[in-house]
Amino acid sequence: MKPERFKTQEIIRAYSILLILIVLSWCSSVPDAASIEVIRVKDTLYKLCVDDFVNLVAFVGPDGVLLVDTGFDESSEQVKSILKELGGGDIKYIINTHSDYDHIAGNSALRGSAIVLAHTRCRFQLMEYADPEYDIPFDKALFRGAYPTITFEEPVTLYFNGDEIQVIPLTGGHTDEDVIVYFKNLGVVCLGDMISPGTFPVVKLNNGGNANSLVENVGRLISLFPEDVTFIVGHGGNTTVKELHIYHDMLQSTIAIVQEAMKADMTVKEMKRRNILKDWSSFSDPKYEETTAETWIETIYRSSEEKTNEIKEPIIKGPYLGQKLPGTRPEMFAPDIISTEKHAEYGGHFSPDGREFYFTRYSPGGLAKLWTTELKDKVWTKPRVLSFMDDFPGAESCIHPSGKKFFYVHFDSESEGIKHDIYVVEKNETGWGVPHPLTRTELGMRRISPSVASNGNLYFSGDFDSPGRKDIYCSRLIDGVYATPHNLGPSVNSEYHEEHVYVSPDERCILFDSYRPDVYGKSDIYVSYRMKDGTWGKAQNLGPTVNSEHHDWYPIVTPDGKCLIFSRTLSSGKIDLYWVDARIITRLKSTLLK
Repeated sequence: MKPERFKTQEIIRAYSILLILIVLSWCSSVPDAASIEVIRVKDTLYKLCVDDFVNLVAFVGPDGVLLVDTGFDESSEQVKSILKELGGGDIKYIINTHSDYDHIAGNSALRGSAIVLAHTRCRFQLMEYADPEYDIPFDKALFRGAYPTITFEEPVTLYFNGDEIQVIPLTGGHTDEDVIVYFKNLGVVCLGDMISPGTFPVVKLNNGGNANSLVENVGRLISLFPEDVTFIVGHGGNTTVKELHIYHDMLQSTIAIVQEAMKADMTVKEMKRRNILKDWSSFSDPKYEETTAETWIETIYRSSEEKTNEIKEPIIKGPYLGQKLPGTRPEMFAPDIISTEKHAEYGGHFSPDGREFYFTRYSPGGLAKLWTTELKDKVWTKPRVLSFMDDFPGAESCIHPSGKKFFYVHFDSESEGIKHDIYVVEKNETGWGVPHPLTRTELGMRRISPSVASNGNLYFSGDFDSPGRKDIYCSRLIDGVYATPHNLGPSVNSEYHEEHVYVSPDERCILFDSYRPDVYGKSDIYVSYRMKDGTWGKAQNLGPTVNSEHHDWYPIVTPDGKCLIFSRTLSSGKIDLYWVDARIITRLKSTLLK
């Protein structure tokens, strides 16, 4: 019996060791929990320092919780637990000081039914880099969950937990979207990332920041608040009005030094080499490149009035976004305005009156969205994402020749099991309304790239009767209802893909792209004219003048008929808009109609 008992004990011991190893292995694979230090600032106002890096502020009281910034998404559950331990009820308000990831990523998990307040530009920034190339991966749902509920550009006052809370925009220094939060009765001000006590500031030039404006803003902080106020910053320890005076002196002195060097025609490289800010070296923090003397020199240089062209949006006037009309050879359309290096742009078209331009933009790995720019007060606005993209995302659009209806491809219409379908939006007094799907008789078809004629007939690419292969179809508008789509037939379609159709308002001409054997590149643009008997004539390649060795696709003619705008994908994968004189199309008309 003894040997058996000993054997059993050894087996139990072995299994115990194995179990311990498994647990240890599992624990090592679990992400480390965030370290959150809770510091009581005044009464029931607390600073939550996450991972010794970013500061959140929680105001706890009988009305619930008001949270200034939300930190990282990964630390949200711990923040919830801490707020509960502090006796806080539901989060009623979240105020975002600006749109940096480490200040808004927790919005999705923490907001619940809370009202989220932020500067109008904060929402715009979130919509921009939800699309985009922000340096920290940010799930698209997380971006949408971070969007503020209420935006503003003027001061807002809340009365909450017995205090008067003033939310004050103070923009143009760190970014063009910064707000500060003043708890008046408690004598506490949350500054977000407006300043970096003890280090050179971070000024985001590409987000509307400017070193000279920062000096003015810090001066305003000194004059706005009483001497005994406590400033809580986004990173680091608290600061005071007295310390703010020192910081203000540093800003003024260093900017003056750099500007004097500029007057002497010294380059940035030379300024850095000579270490012209050596007297202020204590503010240079090499831990982060953004807070070094070298970066601050460059920031001041680029913020100067003489260098504003480097950081300001160009003023664009005139028709066609100020572009000179193209000739008989394709040219890139609106480079650095619409066709950019950072993104992919395609499917561009003007509104019937030529005062609006719409296009699809996406970044590699991102979600395609519709963007627009419009001519206001004789100046084209900075391109922005269409307002209804939040709730009804999509791409590939067209406008009815009346200018009153906007058609586009909506993604993920889950209610009907269709991944791509055509939605329509109608224009009202304030702009575009709420998108809704078209009424139709057939479902289950993947529809892309709509184009609409004056009579409402809708043309698009799809695989209605040719599963797996796209053809060009037309759905006629009969008594306000779109009829079953019909295939345009073998003169237009082939055994290959036909996509991205454009129909002229009078339905006499269509353009599309295809991957046929006679292409000059990867795909080419074709044209077909309607014959006298109502049928479509044999489609013809537009030829090597328009088409190239690359992918040439998605043709659209400007409303005045002068230009053909199309998309081109280079071998590198870069996608931009191009345009060319549209007479290249009309020259083929007489040949095709014989």
